[in-house]
Amino acid sequence: MPDRLATLERDAILRALAIEVRRSHPSPGRSPKETPLAERLRRLTHVLPEEAGGCHVFLGQLIKGGYGRVTIEGRKILAHRAAFELVNGPIRDGFDLDHLCRLSCCIRLSHLEAVPTAVNVRRGLVCMNGVTHCPQGHAYDDTNTYLQKKGSRVCRTCLRLKAREKRAAQRAA
Repeated sequence: MPDRLATLERDAILRALAIEVRRSHPSPGRSPKETPLAERLRRLTHVLPEEAGGCHVFLGQLIKGGYGRVTIEGRKILAHRAAFELVNGPIRDGFDLDHLCRLSCCIRLSHLEAVPTAVNVRRGLVCMNGVTHCPQGHAYDDTNTYLQKKGSRVCRTCLRLKAREKRAAQRAA
């Protein structure tokens, strides 16, 4: 458990550092449309030292959740997706980019991994709130966790117990 707390503390410090970097480095302004995407992304990025995670903090426009956004040929696209696709090509259908560093404004390629949506949601839920067990003490793991459409987790053991209790109550009535 101390490792989990240390990770959560490191993540909180990293997010605070990214916010401070964004405050102290004003956006360089709009790039002309003819500027190549790679150059635009380079100009809109501040590299944190390796001791601080080595993230490439996007300094341009941020949207809900802290994700960077760029405009490409009139289309608005997430900055980390643009950077990843620029080097690796299109992301397969059903896959999302997972920020391994847990910092949503980071566009460093080594901090991004294309994974199935369910894996990305599961990793994010565990890392973002640090909760590894349901309120009744059952582990949130691959076999005991049901992911709802909205992205929240439900303990399968608890679901089974509730269903069993409901059936028993119906039989008794």
